[in-house]
Amino acid sequence: MAAKSKRRLTRFEQVGIAAVIIIAGMYLYVNRMYKPLQRDSEKARKEVGSLQKRVDTLKNEPPNSAVFKSLQKAQAEWQQAKSRLDHACKCLASSDDVPLVLASVMENAARSNLKIRALDTAEAPRPAASDQQRSRSAATAVVAPDRSYHRLVLVGGYKNVRDFLDSLGKLPKKVWTENIVISLRNENELLVSLLLRI
Repeated sequence: MAAKSKRRLTRFEQVGIAAVIIIAGMYLYVNRMYKPLQRDSEKARKEVGSLQKRVDTLKNEPPNSAVFKSLQKAQAEWQQAKSRLDHACKCLASSDDVPLVLASVMENAARSNLKIRALDTAEAPRPAASDQQRSRSAATAVVAPDRSYHRLVLVGGYKNVRDFLDSLGKLPKKVWTENIVISLRNENELLVSLLLRI
């Protein structure tokens, strides 16, 4: 009985598999690198607001040792939370930093041999109703700064796209990637559209 011959993948199937790998890699990249920092920043903001209220309440108490010990403990916790918040905020770009961050993004795209098809200012995505209710109920003393959104469209090969996304994680200021859409432009190139949050 003759051995079965193995069917080779077509070029289209190979590129399709590469696109799936890119999407999976980007999903892991966003969830492992950016979301933890964002969660830490929000947690630190809430802690600062909560601990500041406790400190203000304790300042009005009559002076006795138990109250002062509680005040000292609350002040130490507040300083720790503020330190964590400051550390997280150092990674966030101010509005003055946005042009420099965008220039760095474009340099990294060029270094990764990607062609830039478009870079436009975009509106922030609207949160779902459940997200709006959660944000209303999360009372905090510190308001998160507004972020700048930009739609970037690139053309290039799988390895070039991967190298570019890796390079974003090494920038001094954090750049979040959202709403990533990948389509096959031809056998050797992918068309990638992503929303940058700076």
